[in-house]
Amino acid sequence: MRKASLSITGILLLLLVILGSCQTLEQISIDYLQPAELTFPSSFRRIGIVNNSTTTPDNKLITEEKKPRNGNYNLETKRVIGYAYVDPAVVAESLAQDIADQNYFETVVICDSALRANDVYERESKLSPQEIEKLTSDLQVDFIVAIENVLLKTTEVVSYMPDFDWFSGTIDLKAYPTFSIYLPERNGPMNTLTPSDSIFWEEIGGTTMDASRRMPPDSRILAEGAQFAGTIPTRYIVPTWKSGVRYFYNGGSAQMRDGGIYVRENNWDKAYEQWKLIYDNTKQRKKKMQAAFNIALYYEMKDNFAQAEEWALKAKELVEQIEHINEPQKADSGTIRISENYYLITQYLEELKKRKAVAYKLNIQMKRFNEDF
Repeated sequence: MRKASLSITGILLLLLVILGSCQTLEQISIDYLQPAELTFPSSFRRIGIVNNSTTTPDNKLITEEKKPRNGNYNLETKRVIGYAYVDPAVVAESLAQDIADQNYFETVVICDSALRANDVYERESKLSPQEIEKLTSDLQVDFIVAIENVLLKTTEVVSYMPDFDWFSGTIDLKAYPTFSIYLPERNGPMNTLTPSDSIFWEEIGGTTMDASRRMPPDSRILAEGAQFAGTIPTRYIVPTWKSGVRYFYNGGSAQMRDGGIYVRENNWDKAYEQWKLIYDNTKQRKKKMQAAFNIALYYEMKDNFAQAEEWALKAKELVEQIEHINEPQKADSGTIRISENYYLITQYLEELKKRKAVAYKLNIQMKRFNEDF
């Protein structure tokens, strides 16, 4: 089970790698922190995760068959929509574990028993200031995150794939956890959010029934869906790691190849020295463009986004000159040609702008690690 998505950008970048192979364009993977959606005071070091529900749901998937949809490239033979409310206790446990794994808060405490399960009379589902005061005191935490309820929606589709003469079955699950954040001495929650995210399963078979039979059973879907739902609120509460792909030019001269060797050794300072020598000494605009692009990556790895953007813009200006990007097009040319180099640099600039835009927020959130506990 894994989250998966394939965007147009991803397809184009894959094409770029293929096209760029002749000019020794190399790919690396990087991991970097993204700031949380919400920012808490650095004094908030202990978090409590609670299950604020009245009863335990049936954990049963209620399904309804729908009319199949026909597309241009496949023929649906089955479509089933399902809904289920899952146990918030499981979701609370999953959230507590996921937040603890981030090593952001000093203490993560969980109270997964339903806080309102023993109520004799129905009452407001939100926690009162008195309840929050008691919970923070009993759990010895600074604030509370309460799981209110969790809805799962599944879409099972089986389609005939004529080009392959098989039936493809998929189950797309979308989870909607509702959670509230409570601060002591505050009347009502600071935030109540219902974010969503999805996972899917895929199988193939010789018939519609065969593809459906290979699908995971409802019990597994609900169990894995509840675990997954617990990880969704994490990005709102703590900074989380994101994986990305970056490229650098690696060829054409001994210095450029040496720079690539240093990158593989994770010695970015030495790589920078090689690239800077090329940029300062060559008169060839293509080599200068490649060196500037690599230097931009160096500064990104150093979290110096202003310098990274400056060097990426130098590379963009050079590739525009090389490829005559901004020159008026001939009336009979028909189309405007955009090279893989220009696409690579402009896409990288977009990534840099995104990281630069949230850098200040991330620095504020990570300030706690520069202070003594």
